[in-house]
Amino acid sequence: MNEKPGYYAIIPADVRYHEKLSDGAKLLYGEITALSNKNGYCWASNDYFSRLYSVSISTIKRRLQALEELGFIKRIVKYKKGTTEVEKRFISITPEVKNEPRWGQNCTGGGVKNEPENNTSINNTTTTLGEPELINFW
Repeated sequence: MNEKPGYYAIIPADVRYHEKLSDGAKLLYGEITALSNKNGYCWASNDYFSRLYSVSISTIKRRLQALEELGFIKRIVKYKKGTTEVEKRFISITPEVKNEPRWGQNCTGGGVKNEPENNTSINNTTTTLGEPELINFW
């Protein structure tokens, strides 16, 4: 396939580290974020994703279903008037995961008890190292 989007993909930690998502679903999520950059939603077809990643359409359907069931995406389908034929489909990224806390937010337990805090104010010793050496990377 010659056409590849040139946008950045974003895969947040709660998607990257989710144990119930396959690696392919995580990558598909990233592709959806890249395609959603411009308009806030993606309208790419299952066929487009299938050709892009060289997998079957049924694999794409399973990955989309997993992302939707876990609350990472929302799909809205618009049908042609008076039919069950799909006119357009919109996929949007949801702001939060249903029934699961975001990584690092609203998590129970917190840190390890009696563990000293990571406080840089106690690590304020002064060391004279001289002038920094400039390194040319080009």
